[in-house]
Amino acid sequence: MRTCANEIVCDEDLKAWFDEYFNLSRKNLGEVGYAESDAAKAKRKELRIRWRTLLEKDEKWNGAVENIKKEWAKIEQGLKNDEDLNGLREAHSKLGNNIVIY
Repeated sequence: MRTCANEIVCDEDLKAWFDEYFNLSRKNLGEVGYAESDAAKAKRKELRIRWRTLLEKDEKWNGAVENIKKEWAKIEQGLKNDEDLNGLREAHSKLGNNIVIY
């Protein structure tokens, strides 16, 4: 994660991409209906294309992103296989099924 954060801070293209991504996210969440607008769709498409370009142009950045994906997959697997969490999920589901709202 540190490698990615450092790359973002040091690379103007990456920094600009993340700034635009977060701005779009705020606008999608803050303005009713914007997420479905043509402008939002066009911006998402532009960001997707730029993301792929950023991954292709810089092997170090691509490697850092792949490492984060691998680590995240390990975390997800651990959460899925955790007996205590699975018991909590099951109990929560049973509680939800047993609560009757009048």
